[in-house]
Amino acid sequence: MNRVVITGISAVTPIGLDDSFFDNLLNHKTNFSYHNDDDNYIVSKIDIDFKNYFKKKQINKTDRYALLGLICADNAIKDSNLIDYEPNTISTYIGSSVGGISTLLEESHSEYEDDCGIKYVSPLLQSKTLLNMLNANINIKYNIMGESLAISTACASSTDAIGQAYESIKYGKNKICITGGSDSCINNLFLGGFKNMNALSSSKDLLSASNPFDKNRSGFVLSEGSAIFVLEDLDHALKRNANIYCEIVSYASNNDAYNLVSLKEDGSRIYDCMKKALDNANLSPLDIDYINAHGTSTLLNDKTESLAISKLFDEHVAISSTKANIGHSMGACGAIEIYSTIKSIKHSIIPAMPNLNEVDFPYNLNFIRKNTEKEINFALSNSFGFGGNNACLVLKKY
Repeated sequence: MNRVVITGISAVTPIGLDDSFFDNLLNHKTNFSYHNDDDNYIVSKIDIDFKNYFKKKQINKTDRYALLGLICADNAIKDSNLIDYEPNTISTYIGSSVGGISTLLEESHSEYEDDCGIKYVSPLLQSKTLLNMLNANINIKYNIMGESLAISTACASSTDAIGQAYESIKYGKNKICITGGSDSCINNLFLGGFKNMNALSSSKDLLSASNPFDKNRSGFVLSEGSAIFVLEDLDHALKRNANIYCEIVSYASNNDAYNLVSLKEDGSRIYDCMKKALDNANLSPLDIDYINAHGTSTLLNDKTESLAISKLFDEHVAISSTKANIGHSMGACGAIEIYSTIKSIKHSIIPAMPNLNEVDFPYNLNFIRKNTEKEINFALSNSFGFGGNNACLVLKKY
């Protein structure tokens, strides 16, 4: 079996791109705002001018989620200095929960609300909305001819995509993979659905709108973003003198088989997924120094994840959730959180959850309230999604 390392990274989030994202995370920056002046939907949007990255033709024929992902793919591939490769030896594994939902809503509006008729629907509809279109755009731009899989497991999508890419290299199927995830679904339809589920934050204070594991949480903040990575077989990376950020040593996934939108409240399936991730790497709970939790700032998720962690780990392991600062970016959240975790490992520092004032649950867990310097040899990243999908990755300092 091959060792798998990460040699290129990039993330675009509401609080910054790449290094600025992590710097702003440490400085407790947020970009929470109201979606419209006449509603109280709190969202976390990316302020970006795509004209700085793409020609007008590319912007017009590509959905926002794919544009965000393309920016990250370009940066990650440049970061890895990946220049000379055989097209059929590199593959793409990309996660997204809904793909080009923005385009789909725009075209639905064109046909029905404006009463224009089917003849006015764009011929680009399919090539902008399908879940594999970010893969396709990356493949075409970089002449990548290996396997190309779009992974959709709700909010676990990008973690599962990275896990699948990791295993494909580990077992010799690929030498290099472009992987990660992207999602952009901040719109009235999604906001309305989540609002009617009582899932969205109803905070009156924008700065504290997202507060995972806090007693006074009121729901999550809908966000958007992307993170893309270059994964390589260690020997391949060493031969080309690649910069190595860290090593992936384990991936595990399972399903609750319980409810379409709710976690199994005893935390047993999350526990099993984390335990499987440790077992796959021959690690004990004491080996894990940091957990980047899914931590959505909803009662059921926070309670269930806390319970599961408390059954497997003790207070030695540091825990935080990146969503405290950027909100919940759906299928992209796992990849963005893995980017943050890589930076934590590299710089030996864990970003705090600045809005955690009063922990809600009686479990003896080490939630990080202030930025904490800590050497991290092994870190665990958790992601859970509708449909009962659970996914965990273990990263190792290289």
